[in-house]
Amino acid sequence: MNVKIYSKKFGFTIIELLIACAIVGIVVIGVGNLYIGMQRIFINQAKISELQHQMRVAMNIMIKDIRRAGYDPKGLGNFGITEKLLSEIRYTIDENENGIVDPVSPAVEPKEEHRFRLDGNILKYTKDATVDEVTESVSWHSLHFLHGGEVMSLQFIYRDKDGVVTTTAADVRTVHITITGRTKLSAAGDMHHSQTLNSRVKVRNLSD
Repeated sequence: MNVKIYSKKFGFTIIELLIACAIVGIVVIGVGNLYIGMQRIFINQAKISELQHQMRVAMNIMIKDIRRAGYDPKGLGNFGITEKLLSEIRYTIDENENGIVDPVSPAVEPKEEHRFRLDGNILKYTKDATVDEVTESVSWHSLHFLHGGEVMSLQFIYRDKDGVVTTTAADVRTVHITITGRTKLSAAGDMHHSQTLNSRVKVRNLSD
């Protein structure tokens, strides 16, 4: 009696292997794209948070100093806002309480002529407003926005005791500050996120 034994071989054909490789490739690409997308979102959120933090720091510095404008403990009327422009403000503070605006000199400290201004995309501050920062930058401080952040605009609006916009420096009682910054996002192309921060400062030394 003849017994026939049939053997069956198990395996994959070339076509099946190609299909499997294609499926694996699609899955890997999808996971990779998801990871890259999540990483980009994380980086962008970090940049936006950093921009917001830097803008708040810059605003707080301006508020704290501008609030002191016109500090005049002797009441002689020698101190106040001296120049009010759209993107620049100058004012005097009696830092040493001697009743006069001291002459600007390297030997005289502290300086009493304060100034904030926007120079291009850099917010600058000095206590020696008579010094030109282009030639004597040692007297100026730059409030830099890090990690791609920059100041796009800085605006001061000056109001009198009734809240009405005024063009007379002596009538200023509050200063409305608007600062707009932006940061470049981590994406293809020239994509940015912009943020605007507003605050109103009551100049306490000029109050009626």
